[in-house]
Amino acid sequence: MNSSSWRACGSISTRYTPLLAKLRQLIALPLPDDLAVLSFEVFPDGFTDRFPVVAYPMDSEASQLDWPELGEGDELLKGAVTYPESFEESFKVRGRFPFDAWSLATHNALIPWFAQVWLEAGGGAFPIPATIGHHDGAEEFNLQTGEWQDVNSLFE
Repeated sequence: MNSSSWRACGSISTRYTPLLAKLRQLIALPLPDDLAVLSFEVFPDGFTDRFPVVAYPMDSEASQLDWPELGEGDELLKGAVTYPESFEESFKVRGRFPFDAWSLATHNALIPWFAQVWLEAGGGAFPIPATIGHHDGAEEFNLQTGEWQDVNSLFE
């Protein structure tokens, strides 16, 4: 991880304890019979205002399932900020962003950190595949294998 990623990770690392507790709670829930994939998605909007990861239970046809115990489209951590707005400001060059700070923070800091917390919460023993990636992105990180994959690979 480069120094910019470490700064983003420093902001999210303060959320370690609440996320660990939330993931342990989620992992202990009884699973719906038709649950095929637990998909965590990272949303770009409000990234500096909240923790942007939402869990979606999916069936084998990539349709979202009803899992009342999980909640519907809830943020995993209410009121948690992923990184401060000042993080994005540090990347401005003459009033413009030379690259996408959100993608950098998500791909290089948030997702690897989330994967580590997932494993520490017991996610390695979760009985179905679990992934995390950008909302509507083309690839996702498989939390069991530790590899990036095409977003549709588990549904083929």
